[in-house]
Amino acid sequence: MAPVVERVTCTSGGLREVEGEAYPTLEFVNQLTDVDADLHQNRIQIYFDDQLDGSVARSDSPYSPVTSSLPLDDCEGVAETETTLTAFISGGSPPFDTELEWAFVVTDAGDLASEPYILTCRTPREDGSRGG
Repeated sequence: MAPVVERVTCTSGGLREVEGEAYPTLEFVNQLTDVDADLHQNRIQIYFDDQLDGSVARSDSPYSPVTSSLPLDDCEGVAETETTLTAFISGGSPPFDTELEWAFVVTDAGDLASEPYILTCRTPREDGSRGG
């Protein structure tokens, strides 16, 4: 069976430095479950759009999928896990201080994909402070 994104929380991650430049960030904590216990290898893809309509276009994303490998416990799979993703906000795509809908899709070790989990979250301001 396909994995499930049970819950995602979004918070401002402040400024983070990459190659000498500071960027505002969002932190997304994903709670994942999988009845088949195939989360020992998982891939999470993030999508977003500015249409606050309960659906998110999944045709393109500036973010590469994030892949995780977790240790197996005595040949038992991983049925639940929590993963924190940091999204760097450059001001182009996605823009600063903008309410967006975000979608998260997890794919498990069996290459089964979850339904998208959608939430609304505002991007931070350019100085890293909370938007709004």
